[in-house]
This record gives sequence, C-alpha cells and structure tokens, in this order.
Amino acid sequence: KSHAITSPGSYVLLTVRDTGTGMDKETLKNIFEPFFTTKVVGKGTGLGLATVYGVVKQLKGHIFVESEINVGTTFSIYIPLIDEILPQPKIENITNPIQKGSETILIVEDEKMVRDLIRQVLEACGYKTVEASDGLEALSIFEKNDFEIDLVLTDIVMPKMGGSELGERLSELYPDLPVIFTSGYTDDSNLSDFFIENETNYIAKPFTFEELSSKVRKLLDLRKKD
Repeated sequence: KSHAITSPGSYVLLTVRDTGTGMDKETLKNIFEPFFTTKVVGKGTGLGLATVYGVVKQLKGHIFVESEINVGTTFSIYIPLIDEILPQPKIENITNPIQKGSETILIVEDEKMVRDLIRQVLEACGYKTVEASDGLEALSIFEKNDFEIDLVLTDIVMPKMGGSELGERLSELYPDLPVIFTSGYTDDSNLSDFFIENETNYIAKPFTFEELSSKVRKLLDLRKKD
C-alpha cells in the first residue's frame, strides 16, 4: 500500500508486522503521544513508540501505521537514502578502559529487562548493586537497610514515584549522595528544564558499557574529593 510522503526522494522501507489483537481507530490516533499507553498502570511508560517516532523524524523519515482489530498491525518506516558517498572514517586503535569500582549502587528502574542489564554491567565493573522498581521502593530501601549506598542510578519516568521526585527527596535526606538520572526520551517539553538542570548527572538511554561505567566512576570520584 502506498503512503502519502510529503518529501519526494529515494527511501529505504522497513516494515514491521504482527498478527496480534490490533488497535481501534481511537487508539491509533494516540499511539505516538508521549506517555500514552494501553497497558495497565505500572506496566508501561508510554515512551516506546514516542521514542521511535522521534528517532524517525530526526532522520527526516516517515512512519505510518495500519491496524485492524483481531487481524494485526503493520508499521511502515521510510528512511531517506543518502546520495553522496561518505568518506571512510579513520580507524584509530584507541581503547577506553572500563572504569571499575567496589562501591554499592542502587538501581531504580521499572522495566525489569533494563534493570537487569544495568545490574549486569555494574557488577561486571566490580560494583555491588541493590534494585528498586520505583522511587517509593527506593526510599524504603534506605529506611530498612543499614548498609551504605554510595550512588543512585534512577530512571526519570516511573509509576508511583519518578526519578525527579526521588532525587529531590534524596537531596533533602542525603545531600552528599550522588544521583544519576536516565531516560530514553528527552524531547518532551515537560522534562527539558530538568535535563538542563541535571546535565552533569544525566545519561541518555541507550547508553554504552563505557558511558555508564565512566559516568558512575566520575561522580563517585567527585564525591570522594568533596
């Protein structure tokens, strides 16, 4: 099926199709809206398709969706081709050593798959980890446990209590505790001021092994100097 592309040119087409339950017209109107989700409360952030939409638009591409109840859904993504031949990048044999440590880090993330990945990366760097699925659970860990937490790594958008509110509470209770904020969607106007204020304590998703280890080590070392 052809789609109405307003910018003429050559495109690469990526089609993703499923045979699931499908979506009605009202749902289709909102699927790319940030924080819109059809999942029950606490089971989704509503940022997945919003992030996809933002990436496609940044590449000057187009994304279309067709869906029918009890038939399935099809996403068609058009990415413009680059006509010019790009110069070959110079390959430099530079290795960035992984920054390691032995401190205890609290990971606050509602998506279990993401939380598990972060834990594996940090433990591979030598850190001890503690996990919480939202801000309220994170605060309860501080209240119930007698071990010291050296750094908190928290997602910003979570059910019950998000990372920004958690950060405010922790700054009141533990002023010297470093907090790293993460998010997979930074274009939302409601979050832009927060990102600017916390730029040095922020790491965007998806991040690399090296980026995470470097950011964690940098803030922990700054705390020691203070």
